[in-house]
Amino acid sequence: MESKTQADLHSDDLAVDRFATAMKAKLAKSRQKGRGGWDDKTQCSGEHLANLLVEHLAKGNEGTFEDVANFAMMLHQRGESTDILAKKIDDNDRYVQELEHGYEQLNLWLLGILAEHESTGNATNTINEVRQYYTNMGNANGKK
Repeated sequence: MESKTQADLHSDDLAVDRFATAMKAKLAKSRQKGRGGWDDKTQCSGEHLANLLVEHLAKGNEGTFEDVANFAMMLHQRGESTDILAKKIDDNDRYVQELEHGYEQLNLWLLGILAEHESTGNATNTINEVRQYYTNMGNANGKK
């Protein structure tokens, strides 16, 4: 069998080779930080790897492409079903929808309170009280 030279390789093959080099470098940095065990199902679940992949999609920092590709490689090499990733994305979508619904309900509740007090002429006090309440709540939770 004849081996191909760099000039004979398709641009796809060259791109994959360059990307694999970047992936390996990212994995080496992670190993230096003490990370590992992805290939041992007793140490690391497929669900955990799927979660990490989905979380890293939103990071958008230097190395995100390599991280996402490495998590995809890990899931692939472990023989995990693609269903695990689809389920994780679906779970995250449901969570976001629940948060959005809760936010909408909170807004409706606050608008109701303000409208009720506005009719009594106490709207300014009520708005200030609501602001103070949420400021105090944030401070109690470690936010400023």
